[in-house]
Amino acid sequence: DRVTRTGLARVRVVVDEPGLGKSRLVEELARRRSDALVMRGACLPYGQRLPLAALAEAITEQLGIRGDWSPARVRRAIAALRDSPAGDVSGPAIEGHLLALLGLQSGDDGEEEPPHGPGRPAIDARSAVRPLVRAIARGRSVVIILDDLHWADPDLVAFLHEVNAAPWSDPVLFLALARPEPEDRHRGLPLLRMGGLPRSEAARILRATIGGDLPEEVVRRLVERAAGNPLFLEESARMLVERGALVRVGTSWALADRASLEIVPTELRLLVAARLDGLPAVEKRALQDASIAGAVTWQELVERLRQARGAADRSAASSVGDALASLIARDLLRRRPVSSIRGASELEFKHAVIRDVAYESMPRAARADGHRVAAEWMRSNSAGSAVAALAHHYERAWELGRSRTRPARDGTVAGLAAHYLLRWGDDVFAVQPRLAEGLYARGLHVAEVAPEAVDLEVLAGLLIGRAESLGELGRHREAIAAAQLGLDKATGDGPSDTHGLALLALARAYSNLGEVARARGLIGEARAVFEATGNLLGQAQTAHRLAEASRFDDFRGEVDSYRRAYGLYGRARARAEQAMVAEDLAYLLTVVGGSEFRHWFERADRFVTASGDERGRAALHRAWAYAAWYRGALDEALAAAREARPLAADAGDRWIEVDSLLVEALVTASAGAPGEAEIRVAELLAIADLAGARHLRGLVLLCGARPAQRTGHPVRAARRASAARRILVNLGVAMELAEVDLTVAALHLERGAWDRVAAPAWEGERRARANGWRLLVPHGPLLRGRAHLGAGRLAEASHELQRAARLARSLDMPGPLALAEACLAELAALGDGVGPVVGRVVSSVVGGPLGLREAAAIGHEAEGLRAHRDGDMPAAVSAFQTAVRSWHGLGLSVWEARAELFRASALEQRSRGDAARAARRRAAGILGAIRTPPAVAADLGDQAARLSAAWAGRTQR
Repeated sequence: DRVTRTGLARVRVVVDEPGLGKSRLVEELARRRSDALVMRGACLPYGQRLPLAALAEAITEQLGIRGDWSPARVRRAIAALRDSPAGDVSGPAIEGHLLALLGLQSGDDGEEEPPHGPGRPAIDARSAVRPLVRAIARGRSVVIILDDLHWADPDLVAFLHEVNAAPWSDPVLFLALARPEPEDRHRGLPLLRMGGLPRSEAARILRATIGGDLPEEVVRRLVERAAGNPLFLEESARMLVERGALVRVGTSWALADRASLEIVPTELRLLVAARLDGLPAVEKRALQDASIAGAVTWQELVERLRQARGAADRSAASSVGDALASLIARDLLRRRPVSSIRGASELEFKHAVIRDVAYESMPRAARADGHRVAAEWMRSNSAGSAVAALAHHYERAWELGRSRTRPARDGTVAGLAAHYLLRWGDDVFAVQPRLAEGLYARGLHVAEVAPEAVDLEVLAGLLIGRAESLGELGRHREAIAAAQLGLDKATGDGPSDTHGLALLALARAYSNLGEVARARGLIGEARAVFEATGNLLGQAQTAHRLAEASRFDDFRGEVDSYRRAYGLYGRARARAEQAMVAEDLAYLLTVVGGSEFRHWFERADRFVTASGDERGRAALHRAWAYAAWYRGALDEALAAAREARPLAADAGDRWIEVDSLLVEALVTASAGAPGEAEIRVAELLAIADLAGARHLRGLVLLCGARPAQRTGHPVRAARRASAARRILVNLGVAMELAEVDLTVAALHLERGAWDRVAAPAWEGERRARANGWRLLVPHGPLLRGRAHLGAGRLAEASHELQRAARLARSLDMPGPLALAEACLAELAALGDGVGPVVGRVVSSVVGGPLGLREAAAIGHEAEGLRAHRDGDMPAAVSAFQTAVRSWHGLGLSVWEARAELFRASALEQRSRGDAARAARRRAAGILGAIRTPPAVAADLGDQAARLSAAWAGRTQR
């Protein structure tokens, strides 16, 4: 009710022991809230191919997509949904979300993509859930039931924590059911505990279970022993009936054997075991066979298991079908209306405890044989989508068939276990690298124990897959060791795709550690291998890896490699990779701008529009925000970043969200209130520290240098810039030092250390040119020109500022262009000349947007200087006062103090000595707070006085 009333999503976890009625609780909730859409999925103890598999099951069942369908059939069904008049569940956006949730990729013209595996791009399943639920619900409240959360994968647990911490603005109740487990995966989530049934309800359940009234003595003893557990009550009553201790008398029951009442076990599992021991032998064996497959089984599999025992099982006097029918009548098994395997009759255990007890009652060797037979049956009857189940059954058959003193009886089983563990790992790598790493490691364990049974190609694949997974998890040293072993195993008589993949895995591990020269050499070897084998996808991956290995020191090489990868992915019909590369190129080229950036941005936009990918849309808004930031179009940058953040949050991409927040911080630090910028910086530093993201920390510290200085903390500003430089140097990110140099130059400029501006400004410009980062280049002459202007070196200032204006104009950089032209206008006023630029700049920047605030302040100064020169002191005082207010809104700087000194000079000309002295005191306070060099502070006052004297003399003449 609260979910419906507030319209906000909530998470609740029902936790208690098996048999206490968790499932009945949610069934009753679903019955009472018939107006809500109820969706249900279950976590599995094994065989889970995807993260969020329980959510995927809940969603796909609503859309009529079955779990046993092949990937090709699932794609066709999704395409049919897209093309049908299905309201909100149609369209390319929903198609893309479904494909992501199911771990598939959209093909081209109906063709299937190359298989997942190491080297394939990550698929963000979490971002798909919310739009899918919203589309299916169509405005209704939703209850999503997640069974067996104690078996949940880490991604599902993380997803629930995210929804709990930041509830969706949609009426969705996530109701998870869990047993108390040592790991307590639900820790930190809101819990509901069932508790035992009251005595009256317990008695009612007993009567309903066997159909009639029970003697009071029986009710009392069973209720005491059950401690309110409904399953215990049901099983104990049925056991007494099956053993003849309770006999029917009319419509009621009588106790025929009081001794049997005394031996009812007091623990649930013992009670279930006692009941199963009392079954006819053929029924018990059928129940044991059914337990091999897990909580769900198939009648045909049970029949196959019986046939595999052959004549050795003389106790089977009746058919398997009769035995299963009897077990259904005893409420131990239940028949499911729809089977996940076509043509097979599907059954499920009434409760997981019954399945566990039946399974554990079998001898180890019988279980081993059963898993082997189950795997063979599934290979023959499933439509190629049971890789995880096959891996589980072959691995269990191998484990149970061996002991510490002897190997497994059948080496073939070990080979099949390793083979299917490799395939399962390749399937989940793109969506769950942590699970993939564990699967590859399990396959390697099989190969270590039974080396003669595992094919060398499979062994190499396991090592390569584990290396790639370890790289995704940041365990790069371990990745190198695994990749080197994989390379050793893959090196045969000639080039092979496996050999090439091993080289790429090793190259990636070295690249991640910053050893790019070694990585590039390995990538070159891999390229030669894939060219020899004609593997287009491998060649594309090689170009992609070369781009990644160039990211620290070769920007143009990185861009060129991405362009080659894009073309090769296209030839390999790998559209998902093409889309990713187009997004990467658009993002990279934000600092270049121009037609090259627009070309890749538009390509990426076409991919995103076609797929409806919300994460991709967020990435494009983020790229546009950075491009606008580098152009100095700060309002545009801020708007794009603010559009990107909620899209990224909805898509579940935390890093795009954080990157967009960084753009907001950069804009605020440049042209907003410095106190607000400091808040953003503190927020981002906390995120970086929590994630251990050193690169992000370096960028945020650099962003925070200017607001620190503008709030009167120049030492803190310098320390932040120095710390940022150290972090980037230690990470080997040499190219980004261009931004550090330009920021350091800006810090010197804003505190009036004119003679310290040129060196870092030249170095920053040099680095930017070497990188090919065109949009940083105009900042070098702009910084130097402003320093010359502040120092009164007008000829030098004119040269640098005109150069900055030409560069900014050619690169379509409105912010730097307006700033350079405003400075030239002030220069004209100071130099006793009025160029045509003055009126244009002032009219365009006064009261202008974020990117023009500094230019507006300078424009007001230019107005004041012209009025002062012309003897119009009231206008001069007013213009300088407006300039002071404009500079003050940007925080403390030498420019505010300089404007105050200009105002003081004009006030003196109006014989307002007290006001002039107050203005000078304010200027001195600012210069002291930002630690302006004393010689510069003195010279600023002298400049204003000299100008005033010169202009006063001219007016008198």
